[in-house]
Amino acid sequence: MIPARFLITIGHLIASIIVYYHIDDNVTANLGANPSASDKQSSTDELTQAWVLGISCFAFDILGLFGGFSIFFSSVNLFQSVAHFLGALYTVWFVTGSWPLRLYA
Repeated sequence: MIPARFLITIGHLIASIIVYYHIDDNVTANLGANPSASDKQSSTDELTQAWVLGISCFAFDILGLFGGFSIFFSSVNLFQSVAHFLGALYTVWFVTGSWPLRLYA
């Protein structure tokens, strides 16, 4: 279960890193053709802050994974594997589908 949890967590991390490289594309797709500079900056800042929070949570999660704090709790490992799988799936849909920013941030 631990190797699967590691792979799924890394997959979710990679999907979240992809969000960072597509912030401008998602902001432009959500605000329309002629957004004001302040709206675009506000949306970019909001999405960047949500991304930083997500990466911070990944750091905490990976620290726990490598520290072995939850290695003997199979229910915790199963929950985290399912949660990271769903998180990666929704993150990829967010990037490819240009979802509204309020769904991610």
